[in-house]
Amino acid sequence: MTNVAIAFVCASLLVCAAVEPAVGATSEEAACRKALAGGVRKLVGTVMREKARCHDARMQGFLVTATDCNDDAQLSPKAQSKIAKVAAKLDAAGAKCAATGVTPAAIGFDACRAPCDAIVIGGFTGPSGVGACLSCVTISEATLATQTTYGTHPDPPYVGPGALELACQKSAHGALLKYKLARMNEQHKCQYLKDLGKPPTSPLLDCRVADLKGKAHAALIKMQQKIPSRCSNATLGALTSCGATLPEELTCLAGTADACGNQLFDDIYNPPAAATPTPALTPTATATVPATATPTPTKTATRTPTPTLTSNNTPTPTVTPTATRTATPTPTFTGAAATPTATRTATPTPTATATPTVAPTPLGAKTFTITNGDNCNSIGACPLGCGDTAGKTCFFLQPASSMQCCGTDNTDWGVASSTSPNLFLTAGVPDGNGRAVLTLTSPVVIGDKKATAFANGYACWRLRQDPAFATSADSFVDCNGGTRTNVSYSIDSNGSGAASAPVFSVDTAADVTAPAGAAIVRILMQSAETAGDGSNCDTVNWGTVPDQAIAIATGQVTATVTEMTQGGTGTASRRGNPLNCAAWSATNGSLAFPLHGLDTPIPFSGTQDKANVVRLQD
Repeated sequence: MTNVAIAFVCASLLVCAAVEPAVGATSEEAACRKALAGGVRKLVGTVMREKARCHDARMQGFLVTATDCNDDAQLSPKAQSKIAKVAAKLDAAGAKCAATGVTPAAIGFDACRAPCDAIVIGGFTGPSGVGACLSCVTISEATLATQTTYGTHPDPPYVGPGALELACQKSAHGALLKYKLARMNEQHKCQYLKDLGKPPTSPLLDCRVADLKGKAHAALIKMQQKIPSRCSNATLGALTSCGATLPEELTCLAGTADACGNQLFDDIYNPPAAATPTPALTPTATATVPATATPTPTKTATRTPTPTLTSNNTPTPTVTPTATRTATPTPTFTGAAATPTATRTATPTPTATATPTVAPTPLGAKTFTITNGDNCNSIGACPLGCGDTAGKTCFFLQPASSMQCCGTDNTDWGVASSTSPNLFLTAGVPDGNGRAVLTLTSPVVIGDKKATAFANGYACWRLRQDPAFATSADSFVDCNGGTRTNVSYSIDSNGSGAASAPVFSVDTAADVTAPAGAAIVRILMQSAETAGDGSNCDTVNWGTVPDQAIAIATGQVTATVTEMTQGGTGTASRRGNPLNCAAWSATNGSLAFPLHGLDTPIPFSGTQDKANVVRLQD
């Protein structure tokens, strides 16, 4: 048995850059979309639970090994009945929409996407209804998520009742489902407010990532804590889930939930437009003219095929490649019978000269090498602002400790781990606006020794690309400029109580003052420290450290802690420097990311909270 490669097969990886629908819906339209979204969430939960029950029974030997639990038709009659009953509620929700005067076209439903594009929208209910379309795509996405966790038939393996592997498998799928539903619920609540134009939403807010109350992030943290309590690298190695180790499994499941949730968000709030048919042209009969008539040249429209989505599972509805669209046939002109006296002379067909195709060139790979900043290995040695005016590498903290604004000594960035000090970036082909997708190619562990001789050990961070935000809409470099790349990350420490979930946001709005080379990469960051200078960041057990979904950027990066343990509010804010697309592989630019230090022991100051920004200079 081999573990499934970490690849999120959900269709949202192809379309997650779609534009969100415009705000300003009527109250009836907003209520309609809210009801449809609720039905989709219920169906996701039902499908995933029933298929997981089937897999769990098969792993214990209660079902024959030939049973493919990813196939709806092979589920028990009871399970199929439950799924059908919940799917029917989407039709009921659609009927209520129609009763209030809402039409499918009014909320954007003109067509259904693959693998359900055979459904031609003709109303809200019935086999050609919006409810049937949403049921079809929801069952497909839910099946893909469960398959990612359990594997493709003949996997998962038989382990027997009471096995540690079974407990791990059930925990992984259950935690994934809870996080996925929590995230979808927050997305849909946000969009309902946005549809009505209510605060705290705004026309520019992207509800797929807003997480207004931090509940989605809180659910993610619970998932990251739950799975390690039931799984180990050994148990995962014996299974066929998408991760062979704990870090891989946590990354894969979070990415799967995010990607599939984003796809279903677009299915509800940004469905595909129907293809516009080419009208048949019927020429008007021409009277007899004693001259040579020249027919009008016929233009043949060429359609670009829809990208094909390939999947290894066999859910119902069956996930099949999107049908290739056939180019519109050339219209046939059938005129009246020509009078014998008129002679038609064919116009010579001009010979077209092919224009050579120039292959677009991606920006390619860039090795971003972190340089040391100003030496801060003594109290008061770090310059005011942590070298901000010079754009130097620094771990900036606020409020300052004993007038020290740097959290590390800035001398050991190159030796903190076996992967230091390089970040490997890759940029794609800039589009017509100069924007190219920018991704962190591989995970990296970076860090530096803590500042002053009174604080031993290393401050360490593990960074890797967030697979749920790896498109040019979320992770990019703007070579032409005009796009902000600002990042904000805040948390309420609640004094001596338990901290609230952090709130993360990005600002990538158009701004004529934003420089060329502005960049942002959505990442998953893990933060840890070691106890002594003899133990660098390679000694950290990253499998036990939760992810924080943030971004590293060249814009203004701000971290805020309110109701700090020591009282008051701490805010750290630093700006990176733009990258240079014209000299892409050369040394240039700086990137920054935010984080929080809660309940941190500070020499001579006791336990405190800190707002932090790490800026890395290439």
